[in-house]
Amino acid sequence: MNRVQDPAIGRIETETVVAAIDRALDTAGAAVAALEPGSLGAPTLCADWDVHTLLEHLVRVIYGAVAALSDITADAELPADVLGSDPHGAFATAAELDRAAWSRPDALEGAVPTPLGELPGPSAALAHLLELTVHGTDLALAAGRTDLADDALCAALLDAVVEAGGLDPYRRPGWFDAAVPVADDAPGHLRLLAYTGRRV
Repeated sequence: MNRVQDPAIGRIETETVVAAIDRALDTAGAAVAALEPGSLGAPTLCADWDVHTLLEHLVRVIYGAVAALSDITADAELPADVLGSDPHGAFATAAELDRAAWSRPDALEGAVPTPLGELPGPSAALAHLLELTVHGTDLALAAGRTDLADDALCAALLDAVVEAGGLDPYRRPGWFDAAVPVADDAPGHLRLLAYTGRRV
């Protein structure tokens, strides 16, 4: 499968969603690498979550997906603090497992349990891509690195999510807040974050 190319990826079709996940992991990894020592307590666009909480959530999301695709119990062997003393290393390890899990030939076949319920493989991949992209962008902005936001991926993902039915059925506390108004010509990452309820 070919890696999605810059600067635009167009519609995220079934055959490219795994490549997009790979790209989102790269982007999130760059954001994690950009975090300064001592910045884990900094605020994020996620209400009541600092960087540590957000990064821990993202790593748990990744391990949950890996577990679902491997047909094992999520969090079965995870420590209480999945970041430990090396948050950067914890994300890198999780990201490599994620790449391997979604790259399996049968990854998109059958139903996959997700936090949004059991979904067909391609829909589960799109939901996972949304988590990776949104939280990776959250981390980039928390690090003060808007240059690390992948506007092309964010814009294409927003179009794909809306075309797939949108997030309105999932707008509830702990999932997604109501969409926030934003200019039509705003950068792709701001439009995606606003759609997911971030007050950008």
